[in-house]
Amino acid sequence: IYLSCLGGGSSGRTVSATVFAQPNHVTGVQCPYVFTFHATISFSQPGPISYRWIRSDGAMGPIITKNPSTAGHYGESETWRLGGPGMTFSGWERLEFLSPYHAYSNQQHISISCLGRRLS
Repeated sequence: IYLSCLGGGSSGRTVSATVFAQPNHVTGVQCPYVFTFHATISFSQPGPISYRWIRSDGAMGPIITKNPSTAGHYGESETWRLGGPGMTFSGWERLEFLSPYHAYSNQQHISISCLGRRLS
């Protein structure tokens, strides 16, 4: 598990996130395969938080906005369906925070090696 402290804004408010996928490396599997990423988002004060999932292939999820009424934490999940016969791939997924300030979580790296041959 990776912890990425994202720092605080001018108000002293802090946000942090932990992103992980288990398993994060798979070999010899039938593809496509679905990786599930989990995030725990923690915050020191109530107020709006906006973020989105981003990936190494350039894909970006929709902007998610939450407005917790107390300090605490909550979980989020995201899936990435990958692969075809004979495909190998390495990449990552993480959260990009847009408010209360701009920051990133850790990059959760994944890799996959699919069974079969790729047809030309």
